[in-house]
Amino acid sequence: MRTRVIGLAWVVSLCVASAAYASEDRMAIAQWRSADSASLPSFRLPKVAIDKTIDYRLSYGDAIHAAADDEAPEPAAVESPWMRNLTPFLTYNYASSRDRRRGGIDGDINGGTVGMTFKSLMDMTAGLMYDYSYCTGPGGGGVDMEMHSNTFTFFLSKNIELLYFGASFSFGDAEMRTYRLRRRTSVDVDTFAVAPYLGLAAYQKGPLSLYSTLTCVWRWQDFRYNRAIPSDDSSSGTLVLMNRANYELSEQFMVTGIFDFNDVVQEELTNMRQEDVDHCWLTMGVRFRYHLTDTAELYAGYTADVANQSYENHQVEVGVSLAF
Repeated sequence: MRTRVIGLAWVVSLCVASAAYASEDRMAIAQWRSADSASLPSFRLPKVAIDKTIDYRLSYGDAIHAAADDEAPEPAAVESPWMRNLTPFLTYNYASSRDRRRGGIDGDINGGTVGMTFKSLMDMTAGLMYDYSYCTGPGGGGVDMEMHSNTFTFFLSKNIELLYFGASFSFGDAEMRTYRLRRRTSVDVDTFAVAPYLGLAAYQKGPLSLYSTLTCVWRWQDFRYNRAIPSDDSSSGTLVLMNRANYELSEQFMVTGIFDFNDVVQEELTNMRQEDVDHCWLTMGVRFRYHLTDTAELYAGYTADVANQSYENHQVEVGVSLAF
């Protein structure tokens, strides 16, 4: 009889511990995939879309790479009104994210982005991007995590003299797993993000140009867990003021200073009780563009989130683009 009681107590304690682990795993997942996380592709790619439209304007604007007056004009080629001045690009991204909250997961993200920017109807700048990211990292309480994500983004922009405006639309699917003591918790996460924006070419004279863009990145996420864990969802809206200062050191080499102000203005968390996060921070960095030829360009950049009490994020990118 005593053996049965001990066995029953052991089973009950194991079930309680298992439920506690599942709850902690879900909290870790919810915090890592939090809708205000700045390290996720759903937040990074809308900002990349704006940078691509600015780069495209600089590359095809009247002030950059304009033909000399003494050069004879070339015969105009027949171009499609839907897609012209095509600029495909390929980027490798690395990000390091450190979550300072209790039970937070640290992650190292490696990924690649392939896409193209082009001129379309009514002289609108349009673009398509596909991003694949793979992340691994440890968390509190012996949790290990890995994540695969695929994100597709479409963006449009229109220039009216010094003003430009547009929007980007992203859809992502991620598979995330956490491991604790050989016990796995899996979740599929669908994310939709839309980011309308309005910008101003505030200053363009000589080698210096200044751009300021106001956008709000709205994100919605659905969580579908394994082992009959209830589904969940979250959403957020993050206001971002993006500032870019471009300086041409030569005809081939340009350096860009990055200064962004980020503020989470709306947030709906998952049903898991999470520690609140810092809703306001700065993103600072530098980016370089180098024209190998008239059609080939190399670029590299580094950014860091500054004055964020919850996250420590660093990101590096290197890539190449071609102009047709």
